[in-house]
Amino acid sequence: TLVSSSLIFWLPTWPVVGKCQSLDKVRAHEDYFHRFNCDEGEYNDLATLLFNPPGGVSMNLLFWENKYVFSTASCWTAGALYLVLLTLIFGMSIGMGIFIPLLFVGACFGRAYATMVE
Repeated sequence: TLVSSSLIFWLPTWPVVGKCQSLDKVRAHEDYFHRFNCDEGEYNDLATLLFNPPGGVSMNLLFWENKYVFSTASCWTAGALYLVLLTLIFGMSIGMGIFIPLLFVGACFGRAYATMVE
């Protein structure tokens, strides 16, 4: 848990994957997006993916927002991190849900692929 918590907290601080974007282009309420080291009126896209519950983020990735809300790098990073953590935790026989986190991984990879294709 220490490794997974550290990764989820520190990855959005890396400028390569966690970028600050303006809240002007989003449709959802600004409380949904996490500022996390960004200026007023901006949000960190990777922090938004990692700090919100996976079920709500999956629905947002799949259906709600436009294609510029989450960058390709942040979608690949969040999806890969969740996939690695799911693989490790699921192999430990710890009681946890697997369906919603896998939907989140698929939504992240699908969103990243769609933004790369366009």
